[in-house]
Amino acid sequence: VTAAPSSHPPALSPTARTLPDHLEILSVVKDVGWLSIFLAYDKTTSKRCYAVEIDKNAVPDITAREYERYSTIHTNMARATDEEKTAADKIWHDWESSGKVYQLPRDSPAKAVQNFYVVKGKRHRVVLTFLYVNKKLESLYKTLAFEQSRIEDLLTKLRLYRSHATLDISDAFMCIVLGNNLRLLTDTRVTSQSGDISTYRFCNMPYGVCIAPWVLENCVNHAIGLFSEQVVPKMPMPKADKSSLFIGSYMDDILVASDKDAIGIINKLKEILRSLSFEVADHKVMNIDKSSVTEILGLTIIINEGSKVYTVSDKKDAKWKMVLSAVHGLTDITYQDILKCIGSIPKYNVYSPWLTTLSNKIQSVASREKSQVHADWCEPVSPPLRDLIKRWIVFAIDHKPVKVPLDIYPESKLSIFVDASKWAMGFIVYQRHGDSDVVIHRENTLFPPNRVSLNISFKEMIALRYALSWTILPLLFLIRTSLPIFSTPHQWIPGQQRLQDRHLKQASISRQSDKINLKTNQTVALDDIENAQQNDPRLPQDDEHYTVINGIVHRKTPHGYPLPYIPPDLR
Repeated sequence: VTAAPSSHPPALSPTARTLPDHLEILSVVKDVGWLSIFLAYDKTTSKRCYAVEIDKNAVPDITAREYERYSTIHTNMARATDEEKTAADKIWHDWESSGKVYQLPRDSPAKAVQNFYVVKGKRHRVVLTFLYVNKKLESLYKTLAFEQSRIEDLLTKLRLYRSHATLDISDAFMCIVLGNNLRLLTDTRVTSQSGDISTYRFCNMPYGVCIAPWVLENCVNHAIGLFSEQVVPKMPMPKADKSSLFIGSYMDDILVASDKDAIGIINKLKEILRSLSFEVADHKVMNIDKSSVTEILGLTIIINEGSKVYTVSDKKDAKWKMVLSAVHGLTDITYQDILKCIGSIPKYNVYSPWLTTLSNKIQSVASREKSQVHADWCEPVSPPLRDLIKRWIVFAIDHKPVKVPLDIYPESKLSIFVDASKWAMGFIVYQRHGDSDVVIHRENTLFPPNRVSLNISFKEMIALRYALSWTILPLLFLIRTSLPIFSTPHQWIPGQQRLQDRHLKQASISRQSDKINLKTNQTVALDDIENAQQNDPRLPQDDEHYTVINGIVHRKTPHGYPLPYIPPDLR
């Protein structure tokens, strides 16, 4: 289908020409050649929306052999209960009635056919396999820069503000319209409870295609950017409340943090999202300041005696400890069992920092033993290591999740624990609260990126420098909230950027008759360096003094470890 001439100006990539003809392109959100995201105007709904399209030849036509392999009914659906079959029928019917999928005529030619099955969490969901599509797109997908926020980083930034709110986009992937080339890859064989077989094709992005998370992250970040440009400057901010604002996102969850009235801000953001065809139900907008219990990002935020704390639910805590208990009861523990235990630990700072540290050590010891004896993953570990693992399992099961405060208390000092190994380094910043150590921030980094082994003491020194650089954040926050500030300008901080709050660069404080000026160095993310280098016309081209590592220009140094070249605009 060729769009109307006004919908795809000649300067646009070829992917613009295969968008459905009811879409009129407003702007290009992201274009990597073979894959493009557009902001478009939908003439049928009279609303703006996001559309994604891939190049016509990105995925080859499916062969007869692959068609036979991927179009069979999924084993989970072959033994599905009547409840699951009924739920599946309802989901497909709702998608069809809302215009997100449509049924193809019987025996229609297909470029790729996938299967599906149903799972139940809070409600029944359809899981699409897309094995053939992902297999063909995998090499292209690896070239995409995926800058997804870490949950730990979002929690760290929330600590800098007093008021918090969150919203959840309903079926966020299905709010993004597909181009005609991408639609051809979404055909799905569906067997209803009555035994009828139908083939559905998606009009909107289904979860399961490997590019879906990348597309959603870019669309949500673009929507937040529009909000910052169109709404934030017009917001009435009292002179006494000219404070910074943080908006962050993790897939379809969006967080707003400010010094005051985060719920008012997120309600304005909700309207922007709805105008972009995202579905946001009123009950999915949560005022964390007023809710005694809020479920967010797999965590539970509780207001306890006026203070906010976060933890994991008893259900999640019990789930990973069931895995530990099952391994503890084995006579022989394999190297794969160790990975299963370590991997099941919730990836949040909700346990004692020493539990995570000890878990990493257990994994390191097991990996070293496996390499020394040239064992396979399915082989049992040595008896001494088995006994050590069982002692660690007992230790881990006895550890209960702690309630980690969102506030950083000035009366409790910050402590730093630094660790390094041959290939990695990291640090933990924690505080003592009552009888527990609670993690304030944790960071682990593969270092160096080109896998050159360095002296561990040197890497611990670098990790300590990073940790000290990080601790200035809560330090300046405590100063800001407890002492008079001369200047606190209003500033919006996008979710995928480093904190650039003016207080991190300079805080001018008056206390009695003394005046203190604090200036701190900023750490710069590698992603920011890479983006700045790509747009820097003065980028060095000298091979004698510079080298390229993982796509980033590095400056050669006398000690042999190249350092990233930071463009002047980032210095």
